[in-house]
Parts: sequence; structure tokens; C-alpha cells
Amino acid sequence: MIIFATDDGRDSLRNNKSFFVDGTFKSCPGQFTQLYTIHVDLGSNDQEVNIVVAAFALLQRKDTATYERLFSVLKEKCQFNPDSVIIDFEAAAIIALKNVFNDVDINGCHFHFAQCLWRNVQKIGLTTDYREDENVRMCVVHLTSTFKSRGR
Repeated sequence: MIIFATDDGRDSLRNNKSFFVDGTFKSCPGQFTQLYTIHVDLGSNDQEVNIVVAAFALLQRKDTATYERLFSVLKEKCQFNPDSVIIDFEAAAIIALKNVFNDVDINGCHFHFAQCLWRNVQKIGLTTDYREDENVRMCVVHLTSTFKSRGR
């Protein structure tokens, strides 16, 4: 595991309480499984989004032990102690967050939920129905908007 953070990134980890985390498997060096990022909102408003990456981590596995090690190192070295985290639905990372930060509020990411829902629409053969049938389309739209309206 290799973790990168600037001084400003470490300050953001220490001084903020709400974070977004995500992993990507496509844009990391071959000897690693994923590039994992921890993002913080530094004052977004209706006119401007100001979300920045506070830390990058190159991980060799995507299991609970690896995520626990990552979060424990950030907790120890950067005083990272989130109150809330928005995350994709990676079970191992969710378990690790709960294990390292007992009282953290974990919410699923709306984008990842909608992406998963669309993949399943395609997988079960509803793509044409979605495009041509208003009722099918509205069911999918309502599912995603219900998730979003709950603040997730």
C-alpha cells in the first residue's frame, strides 16, 4: 500500500468531518489492484462545486483487512476521524469503515446506485423497453429519485 497526501490534504483529513471515498480499477499501475481516493467538500455551493481529493492510496487488494489498514494509517498519521462518509457499495470498505470508526455514518453514493440500476436494466434485457415504454422508464427514474431524496 502506498498513500499520497499533500500537507493541505492531510489538513483536510484532520479538519473536516464529511468525506467521499471511491476506488478505480482501470487507472492504477499494474502491480496494484486499485487507486483509492478520499475526497472532501471544501465549501461547495449552488454556483460552484469545490470537492478535492485529500488522499490517494494505491492498494494491492480490495478486502476488509486492506481497507482497515488504510483507514487506520490515515487515522493515526493524519487524525482522520470522519463523522460521515459517502461510498460506493463496496462491502469490504463499508465493514472496514465501521470497524475503524465506530460511530461513522455511512451512506451509499447516488451515482453508483444509478449506475448499478442501469447495468441491471441492461442485464435483464430491459434496455429497449426503457427507451420505448414510458412506464418502464418512469419506474427506473422513480427508483433513482427515491434513493436520492433520502439523502443518499
